[in-house]
Amino acid sequence: MTSTGGAGVGGGPVGGTSTGGSAGSAPAGSGGAAAPVDRPLVDISGRWGMFTFEDPVGVQLVQAPDGTLTGRGCIAGAPDASGFLAPPISPDWCGQITGAVRGRAAAFGFRFTFAGQSGYSARVTVSEDGRRMAGVFNNGVADLEYPMAWLRVADDATWLPYTKATIGEDPAHGHYQLTLVTADSEGSEFQPDKAYLLAYTRDGIWGELGSFWNTELVPDTSKPNGALRVGPVPPTLTGLPTALSLVADGGDLRGVTASTASGGRYTFTAARQQP
Repeated sequence: MTSTGGAGVGGGPVGGTSTGGSAGSAPAGSGGAAAPVDRPLVDISGRWGMFTFEDPVGVQLVQAPDGTLTGRGCIAGAPDASGFLAPPISPDWCGQITGAVRGRAAAFGFRFTFAGQSGYSARVTVSEDGRRMAGVFNNGVADLEYPMAWLRVADDATWLPYTKATIGEDPAHGHYQLTLVTADSEGSEFQPDKAYLLAYTRDGIWGELGSFWNTELVPDTSKPNGALRVGPVPPTLTGLPTALSLVADGGDLRGVTASTASGGRYTFTAARQQP
């Protein structure tokens, strides 16, 4: 529950707060912005888990017809329909949800008293099919530096599932610096003069190219040396990749190709960063 520092991503009003993707923004590649949408365009009621953070943050959301959000959030899993975790934990780890949905943007948060009074909050864009959310997460101190994603937690599950094929330790796990290869890229969502961070762990991938859960990573048997395919996932925040292709060599990632909903395709070299 410590801060990573850094500024948040995205922005746009939802109930007077920044949303991590405006509800009224035009889809990626549309070439313009639409007027803000106040009515909810998606229903995010249900159980959700946020991943690749130090705490398995989970929420049980209840959405009213006007978009108002209530429910319960916890720092150690997604509450069930009763608002409690199974197995039970201290109520100090959970709190009541407040928030709202406007268009496909949502802002919500909860406060808890574990280790002193604190709170977690999110400002996200929801996919059109209501299966995925991504955007800004605030740990009570600051917005995390990289966009975080949320997936639905099944009613009969305690948390997000793992795929056995990728749960173990991989020699390529680690932190990498990505550099855009301009000659092999199409689009303007990533820049050649900027270094991008990508972290690959047993839980999945996180960094400036977005967050992807363990089950969204699949071995790419068409390529040698432990190559991976990631996604495609439903589009959320404008400019975030919906699919990745990772090439490994000698136990390290060597390259990443990213595709976005706008039709952009970007090739990066990857260099391992020392811990």
